[in-house]
Amino acid sequence: MKKMVKKQIALALFGLICICAAFGQSQENLDTAIQRVCNEIINKLVMGPRVALVSFNSSNELSAYVLNEMTRILTRNRAATWISRQDTDRALSAANLSSSDNLSDATARQIGRTLNASFVITGILENTGGNYRIKSKMIYVSNGSVQASSDIVIADSSQLRQLLGSGNIAAAPAPVTPSQQTQAPAPVQTTPPAATQPAPVQTPAPSSTSQSSRGDPDAANWDIAVLDTAANVDYLTDIEKDVILEMNKVRTDPKKYVELYIQPRLRYFNGRNYSVPGQITLVTQEGSAAVNACITALNRASSAGVLTPERGLSRAAKDHVTDQSRTGQTGHNGSDRSTPETRMRRYGVFRGSWTLGENIAYGDATGREIVCSLLIDDGVPSRGHRDNIMNRAFTQIGVGYGTHTQYRTTCTITYAHGYTSN
Repeated sequence: MKKMVKKQIALALFGLICICAAFGQSQENLDTAIQRVCNEIINKLVMGPRVALVSFNSSNELSAYVLNEMTRILTRNRAATWISRQDTDRALSAANLSSSDNLSDATARQIGRTLNASFVITGILENTGGNYRIKSKMIYVSNGSVQASSDIVIADSSQLRQLLGSGNIAAAPAPVTPSQQTQAPAPVQTTPPAATQPAPVQTPAPSSTSQSSRGDPDAANWDIAVLDTAANVDYLTDIEKDVILEMNKVRTDPKKYVELYIQPRLRYFNGRNYSVPGQITLVTQEGSAAVNACITALNRASSAGVLTPERGLSRAAKDHVTDQSRTGQTGHNGSDRSTPETRMRRYGVFRGSWTLGENIAYGDATGREIVCSLLIDDGVPSRGHRDNIMNRAFTQIGVGYGTHTQYRTTCTITYAHGYTSN
């Protein structure tokens, strides 16, 4: 475990060194432009630095939409420690500012210091000569250097006009500097208008059930009696039980899992767009390449034993879900600075030769979607989530699932061997 932590620190330093790059220019619609900005940011940050998405200057409605979309995309990827919108909005409000203001670099850095952030991200919508452009930059809080910038022309402005509520926007106001902070702005809108609110693929509000109320439509393909190790426990919800069932399926027969659930996804890709009929299109980072990599890896993988549920591990997972449901944070450390190991030790002990791990998924609404998302591991170069699922050293599992203020759902999965619940 300590070696893994040291490796992540080294990768974080490498990411900071390589972060200086321009995003370039291209023509997009609003959603794909937002996705491209986020992808470029994610590609330059590798696990570690604290980053705050501070402001996007436009109308309140459009500002809220862009910030919510960027927050959803960025923190789902877990490329860094993303500071929650609630904390950022509180810092802005304390400085008599709003997330829809045009902040000067100095003011953005001031907010970043308040949040103990390494980097801050700001953006603006401009209308120059009838062309809408999204401009954004990431600023290094320590010295004010601009680490990355974007300038993207929005060729399809129909969605913009709907959000703006008119056919045009005024020229951007002068950036707000600390000396101009004299009057508190109206509070920022926390969700985009209902008519245009985006949603992740298959992300309804969480419930206690998934799939077909525990009736697996593919039961004929699997020995459910052996694989559904959590079927009779009384401390897991149905969707938490489904997560364990899906993991046991792929661990015991990865090739069959590919054939039934991973391979069919390829038909829904058009470049990086993943479009399932009747669902919101998701713009991925790698497109079908991540799915193909998953297919190759699982077809080469050896089977692993089934995971059995452990009450203490699930209590640890549920603690983290409860914490992040309340704070809106992401990542493996709790708001009380707890780690996966310290949370597990609250409810049990490790004996003999032991090991542990943790996966977290955001925005998925069924056990199968949670597991498939972690297996594909889009945008995660190490594919560490897939490795955890297929790790033969793990024999025990705990699951917690709940709501999340930014991504609607979150699921923490704890793995171990040699663990005994109190």
